[in-house]
Amino acid sequence: MREIDFHSQVEAKFTPTGHRRPVHSPRDYEQPDVDTEKFYTIELSFQGQGRTEVPDLSEYVNLEFLDLEDNKLKSLYGMPKELPSLEWLNLDGNQLGSLYGMPKELPNLKELGLRFNRLESLYGMPKELPSLEWLDLVGNRLESLDGMPKELPSLKELNIDSDQIDTSDPYLQELRKRGVIITYD
Repeated sequence: MREIDFHSQVEAKFTPTGHRRPVHSPRDYEQPDVDTEKFYTIELSFQGQGRTEVPDLSEYVNLEFLDLEDNKLKSLYGMPKELPSLEWLNLDGNQLGSLYGMPKELPNLKELGLRFNRLESLYGMPKELPSLEWLDLVGNRLESLDGMPKELPSLKELNIDSDQIDTSDPYLQELRKRGVIITYD
């Protein structure tokens, strides 16, 4: 993978030429004959930049990986309503008190990191996350899994704090019966 810096401290990681040929934005090219259908960003990282607001992601409709770890985000307002290609979203180490503003359409999201925020509930999560396999909720203020989608057909692993969430919760029991690995930190 090669790394390219563009826009204001945005890091993009691209696969080698020959597989996918992403470009940060078709607007950066002044050639009218550029075939923009071939260009898309795979990964954006804003890790540790001290951001207090979600960056503008409107240009990145084909985004697959988004890293907003270790910023000062208190809200997810400003995120697109849908990120249909997103597979991995890391929001660890922010100051999120809720998930309101999170995209409502994340049909391909497989991994969601919410570790070490200030979440008291999971309200604001999309009602459906059909592809979600891994969810990390450690280090929040959760006392229950209220607001968590009831249908997570692909979930394989859930990480939670055992000293805050009652391990006999019926929803956790149901997940265990389905074979979901529940890790308690």
